[in-house]
Amino acid sequence: MKEKIAVITGATSGIGKSTAFKMASYGTHLVLIVRDLSKGQTVKSEILKGYPEAKVDLVEGDLASLFSLKKAIEKIKLQYPVIDLLINNAGGVFEKKIMTVDDLEMGFQVNHLAHFYLTYELLPNILKSSDARVINLSSEAHRMGKIDFENLNTEKNSIPGCNMEPQSS
Repeated sequence: MKEKIAVITGATSGIGKSTAFKMASYGTHLVLIVRDLSKGQTVKSEILKGYPEAKVDLVEGDLASLFSLKKAIEKIKLQYPVIDLLINNAGGVFEKKIMTVDDLEMGFQVNHLAHFYLTYELLPNILKSSDARVINLSSEAHRMGKIDFENLNTEKNSIPGCNMEPQSS
């Protein structure tokens, strides 16, 4: 049986980390896109402790920087010509409006744009798999609010300290 390749974002904590462990238990070759290589190395060591035969590769990539993500994508495309599974998990809740180096709102870029960019760029490799899957994980934040179509950027009438995460979910 052919070894499956799974690319996972946000695998250093939470659901992404649990997902990486579960996939390792199935014998899946893991490719973890991590913002912090030392945290990634810690997770890799934990996985290998539980599953000594596991194959775990780390690729440095920050979803808050499209340049950083592009470098990670280029590395993955070259090293893994066939990708069986892409799990877009990384995300965050940002209390204040924070702009990325790309001059985009952090929540929008990290929680949405970066995952669609990653999927689009890896699609040729994903389509080479006979049983490919792309899984987008999300939070329940969308249940906490409504979209204000008159104020999509939340720049007018915003309440100081109010979490605007539901606006982007």
